Amino acid sequence: MYPPDARPIKWLKKNETLPGGATAAYMADFMLRLDQTKALKEDEELKVKGFICGVTLCKSRSNASGHYIPVVFDQHRGADNVLTNYLMLKSNKLIGGTGRGFFIKGMEDVKFLQADLRDVYESNPEFQAHFDSLVAGELGRFIKKIHATASSSAEEIIDVDSEAEPTKDDVMNMSLKELKVAAKKFGIDVRRDLWKGKLDYIRDGIAGALFDEKEEEDERTPTRDDVMNMSLKELKVLAEELMLKVDPGFWDEKLPDIRDGIAGALFDETDEETG
Repeated sequence: MYPPDARPIKWLKKNETLPGGATAAYMADFMLRLDQTKALKEDEELKVKGFICGVTLCKSRSNASGHYIPVVFDQHRGADNVLTNYLMLKSNKLIGGTGRGFFIKGMEDVKFLQADLRDVYESNPEFQAHFDSLVAGELGRFIKKIHATASSSAEEIIDVDSEAEPTKDDVMNMSLKELKVAAKKFGIDVRRDLWKGKLDYIRDGIAGALFDEKEEEDERTPTRDDVMNMSLKELKVLAEELMLKVDPGFWDEKLPDIRDGIAGALFDETDEETG
């Protein structure tokens, strides 16, 4: 028998937690995990002093979670875009050669040492253009890939906090998959033809079902029974909102008497008018 997983998101390690409970994880559009991994030295490999920062996409409202990106962090430059992209090309087998002479696929005649990559990149416009083109191609395939697998993240986005409801802005940015999950999760009775409409039309329908009724309830005038069950603080707020004229010493009376007074001011006059 395994104990339940108490982590608010599954990309945390064992016994790791997040401050703020599940709310922060639910409200965030993106969550990234940063881990310092391999140390880099100036006399080795990439010839920079720093480290590889492992970036894991823990949550995204537009793509699938779980993707890992190694970022080169140079203590002098900060995050190094050129070397980070170089490692991506290398991992995708678009860099050939050996330690004495590397090259990028499509420009085999331009050889370079890893230590000299930045100099070659900045001094050779043709090399730079081809390098950037390969990077853009790989990033394009990466984005398509994570869009293709993004359906697996819809339930994760909705289920981060089993009690919390999404905001109206959340709903208006959801994909069709996420909208269906939200409708099922929050018990929204949806007409079958709604799912055949355009995405914006579906978003409006789900948002209306979630929030319009709630706003109507929030704006209604309280009943006498509501007033007779309010706390002192709620009574003061109600009196202020409805601009009831109350003597300062009124609030020093006993709670039942205060409730009677507010209810009388609200409903006795109304009863007389309707009578």
